[in-house]
Amino acid sequence: MNYLMCKRCFEIYNADKTKSKRCPKYNCEGELFAIDELIMYAIQILNRKKYSTIYCCSGHYHESKGITSYVYFTEKITPKMGLPKGWEIDLNNEKIIRYDRYCVLDNIKFYYLAAAMESLLSWAKNLPNKEECNEN
Repeated sequence: MNYLMCKRCFEIYNADKTKSKRCPKYNCEGELFAIDELIMYAIQILNRKKYSTIYCCSGHYHESKGITSYVYFTEKITPKMGLPKGWEIDLNNEKIIRYDRYCVLDNIKFYYLAAAMESLLSWAKNLPNKEECNEN
């Protein structure tokens, strides 16, 4: 199934049932963008807590010899934010967190992908709102 998220209100919609490129929510009309099903709730939570994201990918275990999941934020990651378990800050860009695992067996890659998404979602849920994190 394909999903879309609104850039303004962060509501999630089934792409097969939404014909418009604009959010159908009353008085929103934000632009809709495609989002991976496995990562969409974590991204929704992060953006609603004001940790603005630009790009993300849950990773695709069937396409490579491992998985790479990432979230690209509008601002660099601060030590106060911490990181999801198993994730690292990208060596070339402090605005990106990544989860990289090498493995050729699909069932093991799927395990890593599920672990990455569970860790990211748990982290997002437990992060304070950005204003609260900056105050401490």
